[in-house]
Amino acid sequence: GWQEAGLPHYMGAGEYTWTESLPSGSTLSGWRLELDQVVDSAELFVNGRSCDRRAWGPWRWQLPKLKKAENRFRLVVSSTAGNRLALICPNQAQGWIGKAYLVQ
Repeated sequence: GWQEAGLPHYMGAGEYTWTESLPSGSTLSGWRLELDQVVDSAELFVNGRSCDRRAWGPWRWQLPKLKKAENRFRLVVSSTAGNRLALICPNQAQGWIGKAYLVQ
């Protein structure tokens, strides 16, 4: 989350970007992305295309047909005033928390 990134009181949107390549011999369709946890909402983009928004778990997105080469992932996470309130009530996690899983 944003606390681990050194932004314990940040409010707004944050972007996480990364690339993934499929294992050799994999099919290009039928994949989904699963995240451990997001606080508070998120929109996923793959290769520039929105895969929809989520405001609650489960944090799963069906992915469009992927490329054999690198696929660009962008996760936009939006928070509420929870981080600002952390000044009063500490340890309110925000952002993407945990791991991501590319599942077929």
